[in-house]
Amino acid sequence: MGLLKPENLTAIDMADTYVSSALPTITLDNYISTMYEDDCGYIAVAKKERGKFTQTSVPLDLLAYYLNLEGTCYLSVNTFFRPSRAKRNVRHLNAFFLDIDCLKIGVSKEDALRAIQHEVKRETVPEPTCIIDSGNGYYAIWKTESAPGKFPKVTRLYEHIQRYLYDIFKDIGADAQALDVSRVLRVPGSKTKADKRVQIVTFNPQATYTMRIMQEYLNFDGQYEEMLADNERRRKDKLAQHTKRNIKHLHNVYNLNITRARDFEMLCKLRNYDVTGFRDTLIYIYHYWMLLVHQDEKTALYNTLNLNDSFLEPLTEDEVKSYVSSSVKMFRDIQGKSPEELKLQAGVYKMRGYNFSNRKLIELLAITVEEQKYLKTIISKEVKYQRNNERRTPRNEDGLTPREAAKKELVAKVKELHEKGLSNAQIADKLDISLSTVKRCRRAI
Repeated sequence: MGLLKPENLTAIDMADTYVSSALPTITLDNYISTMYEDDCGYIAVAKKERGKFTQTSVPLDLLAYYLNLEGTCYLSVNTFFRPSRAKRNVRHLNAFFLDIDCLKIGVSKEDALRAIQHEVKRETVPEPTCIIDSGNGYYAIWKTESAPGKFPKVTRLYEHIQRYLYDIFKDIGADAQALDVSRVLRVPGSKTKADKRVQIVTFNPQATYTMRIMQEYLNFDGQYEEMLADNERRRKDKLAQHTKRNIKHLHNVYNLNITRARDFEMLCKLRNYDVTGFRDTLIYIYHYWMLLVHQDEKTALYNTLNLNDSFLEPLTEDEVKSYVSSSVKMFRDIQGKSPEELKLQAGVYKMRGYNFSNRKLIELLAITVEEQKYLKTIISKEVKYQRNNERRTPRNEDGLTPREAAKKELVAKVKELHEKGLSNAQIADKLDISLSTVKRCRRAI
């Protein structure tokens, strides 16, 4: 492949790129050839220099010029469509891998290697293509024939297999945070934190697999197929719940509109039907809500005319019809359309001026805090919080919670007995309370 030219290997010669004398000569060139073959995607190269982590993404033919084997250097296992290391940009899924930090949990490297070999013999996992000494443990890598990472189903299967491998080796320090498709691993031949070389321990380029073969290990006892069936059941249940929520949402919209309309009627009553300066706004919005509630233009107009007739200074019928004509037009325009069709890109309904917030309604109609006490839904946040507090903690006519009222009563009794000349101990005995409680009540007098 010729990726690493002699001038690029001045700091680490060919002998240094073996891992052990028992293995044939393994160069970094061999490792890269096996991992990436003729991949046309971008490979992420990360470096840590002077405590600062930097990264870039380069095509395969330029990779050798970006490696720094005299420092901490990392390469992504998988490649990317564009020079940005992110899951959404994954082009080829080249291998499965685990970062086994055995030393961090007190497992020796020898025991970790034996555990990997044991699982291979048990046929719970295939033989790793290579095992790399990363310093705190090992990287175990299973090379696969490249699979397209742009398909969500392929990526999900990849993640399931990664999780399966993790579950097998988690007891010897497999890192659950190092399973993502965009992960980078230390480059063989580069340096660790302890200034040691990252070394390849075992290497078998013939141990290359397909996604299907890896899936067979995952599903050797039918668990994966069962999990997929469970996921499909959950998906259908979620869809059914979503449909129910939509029905509930429509019901809530109906309740909101009719409750707001009743609040308008109550507001008119509170003002003795003297709505001078607010009459047109009341008629206009009330009629629109009646359209949404009854879904019938004649019924909405009938109810609106009834409200208008209750005003001290009502409009004529023709004036009412003129004022509500635009709300009728908007109502006709939104009939039969889904919420998605009614929204702009910014998430605002196309029936813009008709989605009044409570704050806007209070402002338009100058609704006072005193008037809000008699309304159900057109209230400010302050009134809403006040109501919630009152509902959660009921108070008596003096505005006291049950606890506050009981404390006030106890303080009054202690004061009365103290004024009669009783000592603290006598008061405690008479009221069947502790001496410290008596003292606290005395301080509150």
